[in-house]
Amino acid sequence: MAVTTQAVSSKDHTIEDILVSQLEYLKIFDGPPVEHPILDLLADATTNYKSYEIVSKDPNLLILWHHMEWVKTFEPEWKYKNAYINQERIKCILFHENPWFRSRMGNEMWWYVNYQNQDSYYVLTWEDFYDPRKWYNPGEPRRPEHGGLAKGKRT
Repeated sequence: MAVTTQAVSSKDHTIEDILVSQLEYLKIFDGPPVEHPILDLLADATTNYKSYEIVSKDPNLLILWHHMEWVKTFEPEWKYKNAYINQERIKCILFHENPWFRSRMGNEMWWYVNYQNQDSYYVLTWEDFYDPRKWYNPGEPRRPEHGGLAKGKRT
Protein backbone atom coordinates (compact mmCIF):
# COMPACT_ATOMS: atom_id res chain seq x y z
CA MET A 1 0.00 0.00 0.00
CA ALA A 2 1.45 3.35 -1.00
CA VAL A 3 1.57 6.13 1.56
CA THR A 4 0.05 9.34 0.33
CA THR A 5 1.51 12.64 1.44
CA GLN A 6 -1.71 14.50 0.70
CA ALA A 7 -2.28 16.76 3.69
CA VAL A 8 -5.46 18.45 4.79
CA SER A 9 -5.68 21.70 2.85
CA SER A 10 -6.04 25.01 4.66
CA LYS A 11 -8.76 25.93 2.16
CA ASP A 12 -10.86 23.16 3.74
CA HIS A 13 -10.72 24.82 7.16
CA THR A 14 -10.90 28.30 8.67
CA ILE A 15 -7.83 29.91 10.21
CA GLU A 16 -7.90 31.87 13.48
CA ASP A 17 -5.27 34.59 13.90
CA ILE A 18 -4.99 34.01 17.67
CA LEU A 19 -3.98 30.40 17.04
CA VAL A 20 -1.34 31.49 14.52
CA SER A 21 -0.01 34.14 16.94
CA GLN A 22 0.51 31.44 19.59
CA LEU A 23 3.06 29.89 17.23
CA GLU A 24 5.13 33.07 16.90
CA TYR A 25 7.83 31.53 19.14
CA LEU A 26 8.92 29.62 16.03
CA LYS A 27 10.46 32.79 14.56
CA ILE A 28 13.41 32.07 16.90
CA PHE A 29 14.21 29.09 14.67
CA ASP A 30 13.54 30.80 11.35
CA GLY A 31 16.40 31.12 8.91
CA PRO A 32 18.47 28.84 6.73
CA PRO A 33 18.29 25.11 7.45
CA VAL A 34 20.27 24.16 10.55
CA GLU A 35 23.22 22.02 9.56
CA HIS A 36 25.37 19.64 11.61
CA PRO A 37 27.62 16.65 10.85
CA ILE A 38 25.32 14.27 12.74
CA LEU A 39 22.42 15.20 10.46
CA ASP A 40 24.65 14.53 7.45
CA LEU A 41 25.69 11.16 8.89
CA LEU A 42 22.07 10.18 9.59
CA ALA A 43 21.03 11.13 6.05
CA ASP A 44 23.99 9.23 4.60
CA ALA A 45 23.01 6.15 6.62
CA THR A 46 19.92 5.69 4.46
CA THR A 47 22.11 4.73 1.49
CA ASN A 48 25.53 3.90 2.99
CA TYR A 49 25.88 0.77 5.11
CA LYS A 50 29.06 1.97 6.84
CA SER A 51 27.25 5.07 8.03
CA TYR A 52 24.28 2.95 9.06
CA GLU A 53 26.54 0.72 11.18
CA ILE A 54 27.64 3.84 13.07
CA VAL A 55 24.20 5.38 13.65
CA SER A 56 22.44 2.08 14.34
CA LYS A 57 24.24 2.07 17.69
CA ASP A 58 21.87 4.87 18.73
CA PRO A 59 18.36 3.74 17.71
CA ASN A 60 16.67 6.49 19.73
CA LEU A 61 18.50 9.11 17.69
CA LEU A 62 17.38 7.32 14.53
CA ILE A 63 13.77 7.57 15.71
CA LEU A 64 14.08 11.34 16.31
CA TRP A 65 15.75 11.80 12.93
CA HIS A 66 13.06 9.76 11.19
CA HIS A 67 10.42 11.93 12.85
CA MET A 68 12.25 15.01 11.58
CA GLU A 69 12.13 13.57 8.05
CA TRP A 70 8.36 13.05 8.39
CA VAL A 71 7.97 16.64 9.51
CA LYS A 72 9.91 17.77 6.42
CA THR A 73 7.57 15.72 4.23
CA PHE A 74 4.24 16.59 5.81
CA GLU A 75 4.49 20.07 7.35
CA PRO A 76 2.19 22.33 5.29
CA GLU A 77 3.48 25.42 3.55
CA TRP A 78 3.23 28.42 5.84
CA LYS A 79 5.47 31.23 7.08
CA TYR A 80 7.18 29.14 9.78
CA LYS A 81 7.45 25.80 8.00
CA ASN A 82 11.26 25.99 7.85
CA ALA A 83 11.43 27.24 11.44
CA TYR A 84 9.49 24.21 12.66
CA ILE A 85 11.76 21.89 10.66
CA ASN A 86 14.81 23.68 12.14
CA GLN A 87 13.38 23.10 15.61
CA GLU A 88 13.21 19.37 14.83
CA ARG A 89 16.79 19.45 13.49
CA ILE A 90 17.97 21.12 16.69
CA LYS A 91 16.23 18.43 18.75
CA CYS A 92 18.23 15.75 16.89
CA ILE A 93 21.50 17.61 17.39
CA LEU A 94 20.90 18.25 21.09
CA PHE A 95 19.76 14.66 21.65
CA HIS A 96 23.06 13.51 20.15
CA GLU A 97 25.35 16.03 21.83
CA ASN A 98 23.85 17.31 25.08
CA PRO A 99 23.31 14.90 28.01
CA TRP A 100 20.83 17.23 29.76
CA PHE A 101 18.63 17.45 26.67
CA ARG A 102 19.00 13.75 25.89
CA SER A 103 17.86 12.77 29.39
CA ARG A 104 14.74 14.96 29.15
CA MET A 105 13.85 14.04 25.56
CA GLY A 106 14.54 10.36 26.26
CA ASN A 107 12.27 10.51 29.31
CA GLU A 108 9.52 12.07 27.22
CA MET A 109 9.91 9.42 24.51
CA TRP A 110 9.86 6.63 27.10
CA TRP A 111 6.88 8.18 28.87
CA TYR A 112 4.76 8.07 25.73
CA VAL A 113 5.88 4.57 24.81
CA ASN A 114 5.00 3.22 28.27
CA TYR A 115 1.60 4.81 28.22
CA GLN A 116 0.86 3.21 24.89
CA ASN A 117 0.54 -0.05 26.85
CA GLN A 118 -3.13 -1.00 27.27
CA ASP A 119 -2.44 -2.00 30.89
CA SER A 120 -1.37 1.53 31.82
CA TYR A 121 -3.49 3.50 34.26
CA TYR A 122 -3.65 6.36 31.75
CA VAL A 123 -3.64 4.88 28.28
CA LEU A 124 -2.15 6.81 25.36
CA THR A 125 -4.75 6.67 22.61
CA TRP A 126 -4.52 7.34 18.90
CA GLU A 127 -6.31 10.42 17.62
CA ASP A 128 -7.00 10.62 13.91
CA PHE A 129 -5.11 13.90 13.38
CA TYR A 130 -1.85 12.32 14.61
CA ASP A 131 -1.59 11.06 11.03
CA PRO A 132 0.58 13.68 9.27
CA ARG A 133 -1.84 13.73 6.35
CA LYS A 134 -4.47 15.02 8.79
CA TRP A 135 -2.31 17.39 10.84
CA TYR A 136 -3.91 20.68 11.74
CA ASN A 137 -2.85 23.66 9.68
CA PRO A 138 -1.37 26.64 11.56
CA GLY A 139 -4.23 28.67 13.00
CA GLU A 140 -6.89 26.07 12.25
CA PRO A 141 -9.44 25.76 15.10
CA ARG A 142 -10.48 22.42 16.55
CA ARG A 143 -12.38 20.25 14.11
CA PRO A 144 -15.79 18.93 15.17
CA GLU A 145 -14.42 15.36 15.39
CA HIS A 146 -11.56 16.42 17.71
CA GLY A 147 -11.58 14.63 21.04
CA GLY A 148 -10.02 15.68 24.30
CA LEU A 149 -11.24 17.86 27.14
CA ALA A 150 -11.81 21.15 25.32
CA LYS A 151 -14.39 20.37 22.66
CA GLY A 152 -15.41 23.40 20.70
CA LYS A 153 -14.22 26.71 22.14
CA ARG A 154 -10.93 27.18 23.96
CA THR A 155 -11.05 28.16 27.60
